[in-house]
This record gives sequence, structure tokens and C-alpha cells, in this order.
Amino acid sequence: MHKIIPNSLSFRLTAVAAAFSLAALAITGVILASLFKGYIERSFDARLEVYLTSLIASTEKGENDTLAVGEIVGEPRFNIPLSGWYWRIALKKNPADLIASSRSLFASNFNMSELNLRPADNNGLRRSYITGPDQEPLRVIERYIQLAQG
Repeated sequence: MHKIIPNSLSFRLTAVAAAFSLAALAITGVILASLFKGYIERSFDARLEVYLTSLIASTEKGENDTLAVGEIVGEPRFNIPLSGWYWRIALKKNPADLIASSRSLFASNFNMSELNLRPADNNGLRRSYITGPDQEPLRVIERYIQLAQG
């Protein structure tokens, strides 16, 4: 059996190699976690964009300038009270004036002013995290639209 002496060259080389290996593993872990989080967020945003497009497509201007919103296909959680899955339609000039919302919002609301700090992307979407009705963090996408006159 070979005994390693603390001041020997082999001990120092082994210690340096172990330290570099631990540092490389830690840095790789942080990078992979960041990449995975980014991938999951982009994937979730793409899903939210589908629901937003579905909501826009199911919204029609009715009589007396009221809005009629049909069923959003594909996500039953929009109908379960305080499920964490919400949609709402509000006026651009005063977002506090709620026009329509999902059944999941029940009698609650959330503050969209946190989102107003974000610039819109090339598709006119703003994305952010806000605080939801139960003080939970929510991922939000928003788009301003103007319905055709008619």
C-alpha cells in the first residue's frame, strides 16, 4: 500500500485535480440548470401563446360595443376557480376596467401593472411574472388588440 504524504507532489496534484473537478461540476450544473429553465420557460410561453391566440379568435364584438367570448378549447383549468390558469380582457387605457375574464378568476383579480414595465417583443407580446390572486407567482403574456369595427 502506498501512503500519500500531505506535502508530496502527488498529494498536491490530486488535491488540485479534485478541486478543479468539483468546480467544473458546479459550473456545469449551474449552466445546465439555467439552460433547462430557459427551455421550459420558452416551451410554456409557446403554450400560452396558443391559448392567447385561441382567446383572441373566440372574442367577438357584440351589440352596443360589448364583447362576447366563446369557449377556449383545450384547457379546462380556465374554468376551475383559482386554478392558477387565468385569462382576462381589459381596456388598454385603463387595465383595471375588466371587460371579461375566465371562470377560474372567480371573484379575484390580479395587478397587471407589474407587466407594464416590460417592452413588447416583435410579435407585440409582453412576458413577465406577476403576483396572482393567491399571492402565487404567475407567468403572463399580454397582447394589445383592436377588434374590427362592425
